[in-house]
Amino acid sequence: MLLTLDLWEHTDYLRYKNDPATYIDKWLEAANWDDLEKRFSKVKV
Repeated sequence: MLLTLDLWEHTDYLRYKNDPATYIDKWLEAANWDDLEKRFSKVKV
């Protein structure tokens, strides 16, 4: 698995209520982009 984001209502409701855009922004800030780049570079298309 490279990277996934779950937008099902239970994942963000308690903290972000009905503001999925803020949830997505915070999630993208927390993602480990260096690790993702390493994993992606190993994928053979």
